[in-house]
Amino acid sequence: MSETFRHIIGDRFRKCRMEKGWTALETARKFGVTQGRYSNWETQQRLPQPDIIADAARIFGESASWLAGYTNTRGEQADEYYVSATNTKTKLQSGEVAALDSIASDSVAFHKDYLKDRRLEENQIVLIRVTDDAMDSIISEGDEVLIDQRAKAVTKADLFAIWVNGQVWIRRIRPELDGTLSIASENHDRYPSVSVNDLSSVNLIGRVCRIIKDV
Repeated sequence: MSETFRHIIGDRFRKCRMEKGWTALETARKFGVTQGRYSNWETQQRLPQPDIIADAARIFGESASWLAGYTNTRGEQADEYYVSATNTKTKLQSGEVAALDSIASDSVAFHKDYLKDRRLEENQIVLIRVTDDAMDSIISEGDEVLIDQRAKAVTKADLFAIWVNGQVWIRRIRPELDGTLSIASENHDRYPSVSVNDLSSVNLIGRVCRIIKDV
């Protein structure tokens, strides 16, 4: 999750604990963790995992959506209106299935109306963390990109996620005048461009439709 969510979660954990009149040690015991680990969540040193958010909802008697920062209204369940793009099993261009568990992110929830307005389907998107600096002037390592897994046709120069030997590459794919396709990075020295005749040899995951980065 982003720094913003980390601060929100820490503040709301602390608010709930103090309203209950519990000490940090008492609260940590309710979570079954050490006081130090619990305090790291409140002070925003560490981000609690999603299963901890579910535990916190039960312990504090609050909605998980509010604790996680997906809604600003206490007691409101945002789940009906928001979805996380965590579809970690994606069908590739070749028909294979890629497992994106290690880089899929649930840091951002998307309102269903937002997806509808952009003609995106909630079960066909995945949010992934970028793991290299190949597109550094556009996308930095650690940024997150939303992928539309339905978009596997290249009709103009655009950014795509590609599955290569168990890794996800973000590259610009561009049709050329001779009918070939160039697959290029921004960091040309470290990640040279390649040319292919068609997409049969390229395992496309989908098109990059949103870039999320810290500023």
